[in-house]
Amino acid sequence: MTEKNPGLLEYIPGSQALLLQKKSEQPLEGFAENIQGSLIEYTEAGKSDVEKGHNFLQWVLTRVYEATEDDAADAIIDGANDLGIDAYLPVDFSDNKIRLFQSKYGTAHSNEAIAKFKDDVRILLNRDVTKMRPELANLVTKIQEKNLKVECCYVTNQKVDYISDDSVEILDIDKIVQNLWDRIKKPAAGKKSRIKLEKMIHYKNTVVGILKLRELTDFVVKNRDYVFESNIRQWMQFKTNVNKGIRETLQSSPDKFFYYNNGITIVVNDFEELEDNNMMLHAPQIVNGAQTSNSILDHAKRTNNLDGSITVTIIKADDELDQNNITKYRNSQNSVRGKDLVSLMDFHKSIKSQLENYGYFYEIQAGSFDSKTKSQQTEFNGDTIYNRYLPDNHKKVIVAKDAIQVLVAGIEQRPTESYSSPAQFLP
Repeated sequence: MTEKNPGLLEYIPGSQALLLQKKSEQPLEGFAENIQGSLIEYTEAGKSDVEKGHNFLQWVLTRVYEATEDDAADAIIDGANDLGIDAYLPVDFSDNKIRLFQSKYGTAHSNEAIAKFKDDVRILLNRDVTKMRPELANLVTKIQEKNLKVECCYVTNQKVDYISDDSVEILDIDKIVQNLWDRIKKPAAGKKSRIKLEKMIHYKNTVVGILKLRELTDFVVKNRDYVFESNIRQWMQFKTNVNKGIRETLQSSPDKFFYYNNGITIVVNDFEELEDNNMMLHAPQIVNGAQTSNSILDHAKRTNNLDGSITVTIIKADDELDQNNITKYRNSQNSVRGKDLVSLMDFHKSIKSQLENYGYFYEIQAGSFDSKTKSQQTEFNGDTIYNRYLPDNHKKVIVAKDAIQVLVAGIEQRPTESYSSPAQFLP
């Protein structure tokens, strides 16, 4: 297959630099600026230094560590007599780990603060819990009773020049940006996960098998931070008839779920076959079946009864183009339209980053704006000059496919083709 020429990229400001950066491990032009802009806007809404520091920690927990807004709010324990601990989050209780945070915003950061944080954690774990704030006493008791391994995280919006060691992870502004970029570029790279099939057959570089629903939920929970990144439907949870049907079948006829569902597709860079139908998957991505997986996961939270099985197709494809094509052609159900498929392209992510500078949300994945909380949606204000040209119900949103159609019709002067067959212009 011949590689596509840049096509419409030549009309996008900064596209040449973007093409050069496409395979770079460094963030795209404008990405770091937008991350810092988002961070400043979120934190500076605070009226005092204390509120700004609280907002910064909330931003880090939700954006970098992917805690929900509620979980982040519950995790924050800073304030009087916090004994040097600003927040905590479970890493993975199955691995007996917990993460403790110290946060420093603005000029509050210093190398001495890092050293003090390490000492504070050591002292905390040996203090008398009866003399602590209740939430800290509960935290220390849990660590001691469960013998949890403690991971210390020092976070700041400043640049840090400090020789780190195994006792503390330092997340300064540069590492925050790089971590978020790595998640966008190739979140599954280097990851491995085990999965157990009930039955399996082989065909070339593919394994087709039967997977217990409980096994699927365990797999998703353990790897959720990266396993859906390539799936173009990941932001369309629980909004379609497909999802309603999945939930209804799980509730009323779990024994028939196998027959009613098309199954899921997992693309991997490589896989190893182990004993007892166990497989070790390298860089696994659920490219078809995010709705199914999330519906099953949601059902599992509501009940302990999770009978049933599902078909799983595991495809080895270490080439990014092959992976993208598998994603594209496997996502052929009616609920996925052509415009959803543009979500895989890096340059759209760059456009999204640039449009945020103008107050607009660039909707690459269908339904992603609507899936945001009301407070997140209010971060996008648009521009009064241009808002008049957008639909009343989406004044702050520019849809990727619509933008391409406008570009083709206006700049390339091909309005008829843009309207009648826009798919030919999609990347």
